[in-house]
Amino acid sequence: MAAISGERVDRPIRPSPLACTECRRKHLKCDAVVPVCSRCIARGLHCSYTPSRRGCGGRSRRLQSPRNVTGSLPSTPPFDVVQPGTTHQHHLTTARSTSNLRNVSPNRGWIDSSISGRQHQPQGQAVNTSHDASTPTSSSSRSSLRSEDEHLTNLFYSNFYPGHPFLVPRGRYFDQIYPACLRAVVKFIGSHYAPNISSDCLRESVATTIAEINQSSPEAVQALLLYSISMHARYEPTEAMPAMNKAAEMAIELGMNTANFAIKHGHGDATYEESLRRTWWELYVADGYLAALHRHTSFRSNIVLTTTLLPCEEGDYSDGSIPPNPASLDQFDMRLFSDDELRFSSFCYRIDAVRILSRVIAVSTTNEAHADAIQAIDNAIAGWKFHLPNDKATIVNHAGEVDQMLFQATMFIQCASIFLHFPRSELPITMPPAAEIACAQQHMEQVSPTSTQHAVKAMSASKDLANLATLPMEKNSPFLICGLVFACIVQLSACSAYPRSTTQQNRDRVALLIGVLKSLSRNWAIAQYVSGQLKRAANEIFNPKSEVNTAPSSSSYDSAVDLSSFPNDVSWLDLFYNDGMQGGMMPGGDMTGL
Repeated sequence: MAAISGERVDRPIRPSPLACTECRRKHLKCDAVVPVCSRCIARGLHCSYTPSRRGCGGRSRRLQSPRNVTGSLPSTPPFDVVQPGTTHQHHLTTARSTSNLRNVSPNRGWIDSSISGRQHQPQGQAVNTSHDASTPTSSSSRSSLRSEDEHLTNLFYSNFYPGHPFLVPRGRYFDQIYPACLRAVVKFIGSHYAPNISSDCLRESVATTIAEINQSSPEAVQALLLYSISMHARYEPTEAMPAMNKAAEMAIELGMNTANFAIKHGHGDATYEESLRRTWWELYVADGYLAALHRHTSFRSNIVLTTTLLPCEEGDYSDGSIPPNPASLDQFDMRLFSDDELRFSSFCYRIDAVRILSRVIAVSTTNEAHADAIQAIDNAIAGWKFHLPNDKATIVNHAGEVDQMLFQATMFIQCASIFLHFPRSELPITMPPAAEIACAQQHMEQVSPTSTQHAVKAMSASKDLANLATLPMEKNSPFLICGLVFACIVQLSACSAYPRSTTQQNRDRVALLIGVLKSLSRNWAIAQYVSGQLKRAANEIFNPKSEVNTAPSSSSYDSAVDLSSFPNDVSWLDLFYNDGMQGGMMPGGDMTGL
């Protein structure tokens, strides 16, 4: 869709009878595309039309019903139930019908909204759609609901989708026969970026819809995956983790981890096949990252044999230029020793970063892991960066745009380095006043001769994460939040451990990281909570109240920390990263975790 200039004309023009209310209010030309005009799409505005008093004439008459174009449309169930080893001629027939409609429709988005409105739910399935035919509404109300759906979907694709691009691209979304539960989650996530729409109002209905998913399908996996990520970002772990586990079990049951699944169930649609492959790998990435945050030593999607082919570049996916022969995981691994300069997408390096992270969490339960095993993982972390192609090493392209997949991949690698080195360094023992905390002495007895090297590597990873936060990117994945928290914890530990005269740079990084978290808190509750915790910790280090604590202390800072508010074995890491997360502790509890 061509962009339309937003500049005002020299004098007000007579509004078109088909202009939307936003364009009418600003006296701007409107292309009158329904349900959302081009100008409102470009600016993320709430687009709606005032019904004409003269009836449906001219162009509106042609858009009155999709029956005028293709005749009656088949009713489609909200779930395309896929069983391993079966195909679905019904879905294929529906897809072809939609494809034909796509070729002749004067307005694809409007017709697809009508299609989604005609979907019905199986008995016992909660209905969560704005187009429920059982609810009597006027034409203007239905138009307003369609406009809001379009608005929230646009916000999802503009803000959240670039960091988690596994659904079909935006131009294909309404053509895809997605079930009501998936569309509801998309709108729910989009509502977190809408300043005038409360996501809490949608939360209960979305949770009910997700809980009642009882049929296996790729779209059900996608809905559960999106729901899990959003619940994590809302700081609701008791909802996030069960949804992630259910998504993983369902995907494995369907066989989405096998190479032939996408071809078998893609109906000959290259874009949909790519979406199915991306769904498995997005599940793998999210499952692995959440497992690391919860201190799990493994995760479900990592303990099954995976032959799913790898995703293509983002530009090819969005343009529909899907390569005919996707690369395999074995081919990706062979790049390390090949004479040829093999090309792989940024998504592939993101997957590989989580594979390395999975090796880190496998040895995270004890510091007695063999030194050679720790060194091998450290080599893999360092080697990942060295094997990036030259055009991907900078993360930012020549146009100044940040590669979202490489951005996340680099974040995962730096987090892996922190998880590997920080617990084995001297840094975690330095919470003020560490000398008076019983467990600090225990940690000090466990410090190894290489603890300083581990501290240096953890500090380096934290610094690199802070540098990532300075890149010009406004549309961050909520996964960035926890990465910034761990970077800030390392920096705070250094400020507490080392002389103040040497930690000005660390202090500046702490201020930067808390500032970025503050900006992310506008959309996600977890950022708001952890930034408050970090401010509290930073204030204890940078503004010690020595006059309150009169007892002699051997720590670097004479802090007035109220030890009664912390467990006796707390470290900086434990302030956020503890088993309280597994217990579902929520903000306001005694101890919480990421």
